[in-house]
Formats: sequence, structure tokens, C-alpha cells
Amino acid sequence: MAIGSIDAGHGGLDPGAVSSGIREADITLSVSDKLSDMLRADGHEIVETRVGDVSVGLDERIAIWTPRDLDFIVSVHCNSHDSDARGYEIWFQDGDDSSHELAKWINQEIAASFGGDMPNRGLKAGSPSSWTNWYTFQGHQPADVLVELGFLSNSLDRDLLASHLHGAWAMAVADGVRGYLAAQDSPFDPGITDYAKMINRQSVNERLIQIVQSVHSELLPPMKAEFDALHQQYADVIAGNRDLFDLDDARESHETG
Repeated sequence: MAIGSIDAGHGGLDPGAVSSGIREADITLSVSDKLSDMLRADGHEIVETRVGDVSVGLDERIAIWTPRDLDFIVSVHCNSHDSDARGYEIWFQDGDDSSHELAKWINQEIAASFGGDMPNRGLKAGSPSSWTNWYTFQGHQPADVLVELGFLSNSLDRDLLASHLHGAWAMAVADGVRGYLAAQDSPFDPGITDYAKMINRQSVNERLIQIVQSVHSELLPPMKAEFDALHQQYADVIAGNRDLFDLDDARESHETG
């Protein structure tokens, strides 16, 4: 099992970005707490830089990390600019392969969860020697990334950062960390996560449905009825009204129903 740190940006006297009464510090703490709980449930040891709305200086955060043999650091933030700027982005330590790899995994999982609703601004390299002089990138050994969840200054992004979606944000980042750690443990593994497998299966199911639709008029009545039932269940999955299902299970349910 790994040892990592989850860093909820800002806090206490430093609210971070504020828009329409919504504080960055509150969002980062909520998402970070959920993320920490998810990773602890996997058996990992997680060190949080703050566990409440308290002020924690940048030097204090670095002091928390420095004496520990950490495998990863994930710092959670929200962006702010003009009202037109949108999207999530993942920053990694310039020149550090492990940091870049962790950023890729997290970006992939956020894209799978929110890519249809929020622009993906991609991966960005940061370092203390540039304007991206963040405490996260102070030459630490572990894979360290800074996740910008979205722009509080944009109303659409702000809606996607509402409290009822904090669990989904935490799960996306957690899946990215899981994928990264699994790839380190199994260097020859293709690194396909369970979520990616579900997406692949969903694509295959969609193609099968398209094929059957093309010959729908030629099907016997019992086969039409079965297909229509499966098609409706699949439509429910796409609409988010039910979990992704296995075709065999769905067929068995229809036959015994």
C-alpha cells in the first residue's frame, strides 16, 4: 500500500477564490476529505495538510511532506479568471516523469467523468523557477500534482462544483491515483481501469445496438421485443438513470420477467 498526501488548498484566513459567495477553500476541503476517505478505504496511508477551515501556511505544508517517504501528493484547488474561462487542468512538476504520469491518470479519469460537461484544459508543467512557483513543486521526490477543478468565476463551472458533485470529483481523482499506483506495481500491465473497461463495453454495446437496429424490421416478434427491452435499458444507462449493465444479465432479466 502507498503513503500519500492530500492537500486541500487555502483555508482559514485564506479563502482562495471567491465568487457568488462560494469559497474555493470550502470546495477544496470537501473534495479533499472525500478523496482521502476513498484512498484510505483502499488501504493507503493518507496524510492531510488540513482537516478543517484553518490557516496552514505554504511552509507548514512543505514541512508536513518533507520528513515523510511519500509516494504521491495531490493538491486540490479551483481556478478563477474572467467569466469566460472554463475547464479543469492538471499541473505537474516540470521534468519529473512520475508527476507527469500521475497527472495523466487523473486527467483521464476526470475527462471520463466530466469531459462532456466541462472543457479539458489538459496537462500543464509547473516549477519553482517559473511563474508557476507553487509550493507543491518544491522538488519533492513523490509524484506531485496540483488539480484545478474548474473556474469559480464561470457560472457553468461553478454549478459543476456544487456540493452534491464533490463526491464525483473525489472519485475521479481517486481513480486516477489508483490507476497510477497500479501501473507502478505492474509495469507490464496496460493500465486499463475498471472505469475504462466499462466505457469500452458501453461502446461495444452501442455498436451492437446499431447493427441490430439496421435489421430491426426483419426480426421475428419475440426478438424484436427482446431488443426493444434491451435498447430501453441501454438508453437508461446513457441518460444516467441506471448503472451500466451486462448484456447477458439484461437478457436473462428480460427472459425471466
